[in-house]
Amino acid sequence: MRWTRCNVAAPNAESNAPSARMGHIAVAVDAKESWGDDILVVHGGLSEGKYALGDVCVFQTEGNTWSRPQMPAEGPQSRAFHCAAAVSTKVFLFGGHLWVKEKKGLQKFNDLWCLNTDNWEWNHIELQKDAAQPSPRDFACMVALEGGRLLVHGGLDATERRLDDTWMFDTVTSVWTELKVNGMRPKPRYGHCMCRVESRVLMFGGENNTSLANDLWTLRGLGLDGEEAPAWIPLELPGNAPPARKGHSCTCVGLWLVVMGGRTADVGWFRTKTDTFLNDVFVMDREGPVQWRSPAVNGDAPAPREFHTVTALTKGRLILFGGGNGKQIFGDCWWLDTEGEASVNSTLSDQSIQAYLASTGRPGGSRPLANHLHTPPSVITTSDTHRHSQAERDSLAGLSEVLTSRAPSLVPNAAGGYDEPSHASEPQPQAPGLTQLRRKLGLPLQRPVHQAAAVPVQHTSAGSAAQQSTEHSDAAVSEPEVERLVSCSYEELTLHDIDLLLKAYRQIAQLKQKQFLKEVYSGALGVISADLGGRFSHYTYGSLRLADVKLVLEDLINEKSARIQGR
Repeated sequence: MRWTRCNVAAPNAESNAPSARMGHIAVAVDAKESWGDDILVVHGGLSEGKYALGDVCVFQTEGNTWSRPQMPAEGPQSRAFHCAAAVSTKVFLFGGHLWVKEKKGLQKFNDLWCLNTDNWEWNHIELQKDAAQPSPRDFACMVALEGGRLLVHGGLDATERRLDDTWMFDTVTSVWTELKVNGMRPKPRYGHCMCRVESRVLMFGGENNTSLANDLWTLRGLGLDGEEAPAWIPLELPGNAPPARKGHSCTCVGLWLVVMGGRTADVGWFRTKTDTFLNDVFVMDREGPVQWRSPAVNGDAPAPREFHTVTALTKGRLILFGGGNGKQIFGDCWWLDTEGEASVNSTLSDQSIQAYLASTGRPGGSRPLANHLHTPPSVITTSDTHRHSQAERDSLAGLSEVLTSRAPSLVPNAAGGYDEPSHASEPQPQAPGLTQLRRKLGLPLQRPVHQAAAVPVQHTSAGSAAQQSTEHSDAAVSEPEVERLVSCSYEELTLHDIDLLLKAYRQIAQLKQKQFLKEVYSGALGVISADLGGRFSHYTYGSLRLADVKLVLEDLINEKSARIQGR
């Protein structure tokens, strides 16, 4: 990685460059169709004179030039420490605060504005009367999700209370919905940062009610299909994690989550605190085993600062603008070049990786090959205890999409791109990307191919078929499939087989329980001391650990053998 000062004109009366500021927003917009370039839209912030700004400045990446589009008179009030995200060519802005001299206090906002970068017009998003919406706040975080949705989390409310609520805004219906998340969740906080990784959101750091934080969380269950309930999951990763901080930036580029700068506090004698402003760079690297690391960064580094912005642009470049250090507010602009390190490894650019990035026609999003971060070896344990964490239970559900054929399979074409397969039923060769993932997880490099036995189809009326589909979603596993499963060794099983394995397991356990009850009521059983088994019957496909799969298979084989001997 390398820091390089961005060669643009310094802000002055004749320049279009933005003045020095902190607590502003800077959002990257793909405006190639409208303006032939990627652009960075900067709005608001706190000036050197400690007053809120309301101007809009645009940075064009190709020419390294700033411009100020002609804006209509109507627009949001000047503000600082607000949040924003882009959906297509529209920038949505929420919250923030403005110092009101007459009130000698802050006015905090919960209004939502949309800036259309095609014509540079502001639009105030009107809500229905008495509609639910987030409370006024500043220092919150916003990210854009697939399907034209926005996610807002945390911040400080009008009473300076730290918040932990999460809200979703649908830009199509203009409706706010509070996201109800069961289970554990992060402490209330502000000054944290969030970014989206495919269908999930990562959150790092901030200040909670007691101290600065350096915890990392992922919020899952944000897909359009609604198949997965929303849940916060703490991620404890190996490596050199960033110290606790607030007012930092975090940006996703390629396979990296880049954390830069912010403010930390050292506690000395008699619990005195010394604030330290930072300009360090940390990376959560998702290539290979996921881990934190502190990469070497060449070049002259920018001054330490907080409440700046670092935004990802094309070609693996990040652009830093603004920020402050308690004594000075900056207006400088810097490039942080990943020098290709954060890009997807070219050896993995096969159909599996293309499928990972390919759109499935959902508005504003893509269908990931996996809806999880690669689980580190420390999380996938071989212990047979059942008191495992949510992160462990989550690992199998996420990995199943990586190593099975659920993701779309694309076929290379002569032009160097990828097309939809002409015959979906034709077997596709094992992709190198999947092969590498299987090798890392210690799974077979090739999925065993088993000829499925033909199952007679019973013709029923449409009404009865619909009733069957709703009442019997856990369809019975055929006897040939059960025979195939018990004939496999643990090493031959694939994650594609686990669903069938669980169904067959529950099927045999239920038969054993029925036989047990029959013997009890007939008086054939003298003392009720039989081992009913079925210890994994309550597990689902998403809650079973990898370490438990071998035990399920062993139980299934034992129960199957006992049935054969008892005939």
